[in-house]
Amino acid sequence: MKNFSMPEQVSPTLEIDGLMRLNRSLEKNVSREVAESIMKEIPLSVNSTSDIRAEWVEKLSAVLENRFDKKTAKNIRQECYCNENGAG
Repeated sequence: MKNFSMPEQVSPTLEIDGLMRLNRSLEKNVSREVAESIMKEIPLSVNSTSDIRAEWVEKLSAVLENRFDKKTAKNIRQECYCNENGAG
């Protein structure tokens, strides 16, 4: 992902916080069952490297674009968005 930027040193709860936001957003915009399915399909380990996080973002983007209409995918993204430092 050419334009993806994430610092090497991040909050120890970055992945957990991001996954929680994603799960809430999926549940709100789609369903709990779909959220559970996607969370299992594309897990993210705690203390992942920036390369692993970038790969995860690419996989998540592909899942959202392939499974949902543009409006739903946009809503999901907007509600789980965080900045480079992990602040939502």
